[in-house]
Amino acid sequence: MTTETRQYKAIVPYRAVLAHIEGQLDSDLLGLLLLLGAYMDPETHTCSPSERELATIMQCDKSTISRRLHKLEELGYITITPQFVQDDENSSGPAQTVNMYYIIPDDESGAE
Repeated sequence: MTTETRQYKAIVPYRAVLAHIEGQLDSDLLGLLLLLGAYMDPETHTCSPSERELATIMQCDKSTISRRLHKLEELGYITITPQFVQDDENSSGPAQTVNMYYIIPDDESGAE
């Protein structure tokens, strides 16, 4: 019998789990990061669920989700990129759709 070494990619950064254990990241933020991880494309580390969908799943207001997402970005766990579509009927220019979230892997975080 041979022992095989496997490399596993974490859905969420390991540093977030450690921060939670050390009391530096609350359960609501870790839960949201885990939820984003469930939507994440493993090749690109991106996902684009709507804030409304996230709020429904987490049973809270959309504004709460928005605050939590921005806190995760401030803490360096995700980046948020607004997505736009050209709306020919809207003379004011492109209309924002959902955001794209990039979950920053541990090896790109700059954390030691």
